[in-house]
Amino acid sequence: MPEDVVLEVEFRTLEKTSVEWNTTETEVKQAMVTLEILQNQHMYQLQVRQKSKHVKRPLWSDWTPILDVPTEIQNATEVKWTVEDFNNGTRLLNLTWGTPPYPVSVGQVNYNLSLHIWPCQLKRKNHTNITTTEFSVYVTYSAVSGYIFAFNKVGKSSQTHILVPAKHLTYPRKSWPDDKLIPRNYNPRLKNSCLEWYKLTDGETQPAKVNISKIMNGTVEETLKSVRQKMDDYVRYFYLVHKQTDGKPQTTEMRLMYKKEGASKAPEDFTVNVVTNSAVLHWKPIPVQDQQGFLTHYEVCYTRSQNNGAHIDIKSKVILLTR
Repeated sequence: MPEDVVLEVEFRTLEKTSVEWNTTETEVKQAMVTLEILQNQHMYQLQVRQKSKHVKRPLWSDWTPILDVPTEIQNATEVKWTVEDFNNGTRLLNLTWGTPPYPVSVGQVNYNLSLHIWPCQLKRKNHTNITTTEFSVYVTYSAVSGYIFAFNKVGKSSQTHILVPAKHLTYPRKSWPDDKLIPRNYNPRLKNSCLEWYKLTDGETQPAKVNISKIMNGTVEETLKSVRQKMDDYVRYFYLVHKQTDGKPQTTEMRLMYKKEGASKAPEDFTVNVVTNSAVLHWKPIPVQDQQGFLTHYEVCYTRSQNNGAHIDIKSKVILLTR
């Protein structure tokens, strides 16, 4: 739009196209104009024409084509996600979201999507001007985060944050003794590869910030030794090794791990319920942060009257003893 012109805008509500146009006229010194008289609950049609201020007898230009103006987007986009696991270190992430209602979607609604899908880089990948209500992308077994917002001719919605957790893992488990190199499949010679590792304080929750290790200088052994030195004893960690093959991300190794294991704390709230010919023993599971290693079993010692003591190994937190 040329600067320093007189601009005339005609507008009317889209619900009442049979009524006469309302007109406003303003001088424009910048390449934009703001109409503050429109009400958000209404959709509008508008058209614009202009004339110069530097001509003695200026003529109006032709009217622009009529433009339909939707209402503002008030609500954030509601996103649903599913993942398809190919059991080879790669998952297919499918995102879907609903179409905004008619007053908002007049004209066109587009979406901007930003996702952190490649763990070896901190930068998110932006996908702009998406016109559909679905999006699919290949991801690793690591967590995926990002956000999406919708926008139309009037403005944009607030951001909807997206968080797809890492693949849940209970096995395999591993300790990292001094004389062995863990992970095994870490190949820094691949340009697009890295080692991701972080502390699992409660055994489940990924922290907001994770550690990413790449070979910048030195050898694989030196890098892994440096990683191990940063870890705490008796604390559970989760590590994943990632690489890209033909542009597709893949997790080649993932494992729960302790740098060093120790003795677990004793279970709490131990109770015994005795009935006629049996007793039920029950106790609370030991929190991960108190296990200080991979819990394999419980040992229960008991004695019977006029008999020697005995003990049994069990894996559950409930046991039934019969007389």
